[in-house]
Amino acid sequence: MSGFGEVFASVVVAIDTTVPLEKRPAGGEAAASHASTREKEGDTMTDAREVRDKYTAAFNVHDMDALLRTVSPTGVTVSPEGLSQGHEELASYIGQFWEAFPDVHAMVVESFDVGDVAIDELLMVGTHKGPYMMPDGQVITPTGRPVSLRCCYVCTVENGLIVSLRLYFDQLELRAQLGVPCE
Repeated sequence: MSGFGEVFASVVVAIDTTVPLEKRPAGGEAAASHASTREKEGDTMTDAREVRDKYTAAFNVHDMDALLRTVSPTGVTVSPEGLSQGHEELASYIGQFWEAFPDVHAMVVESFDVGDVAIDELLMVGTHKGPYMMPDGQVITPTGRPVSLRCCYVCTVENGLIVSLRLYFDQLELRAQLGVPCE
């Protein structure tokens, strides 16, 4: 596991949303740094971790084709926003999220691997610059507010592809950061 100082330094960099997306460390760099820390500590990278890190790297550089290459064509994603199955639905969901938060970047804080499952605790950092549909169907118009949302991904991999991806985050925390009161 990485030390508190290393994690804290990563978080401070991730929260600086004034740095344009193209000038931030690429997701691949973050994943490579994370992997090299694991190797120094004697951990071996599982197939699930390798695939999950590729997904995160593609997400961070907004490369939909690379991201979809990590997911089974019949893969299922569950999040507070709903359920998606297959590439078309996942691409639509992520595309809408990237539109709402065009500079979004996922910074892995901690990760755990158990067999074919990779679990990540991360910060999802970005600026609300486009319409965002809440789980209840309410569309929040752009607020220009920065967000730093604590999340957890649980990812199951089979035959080198993600077959199940579950995302958890505190919806009230997101609403508060966007300045949207609960009704």
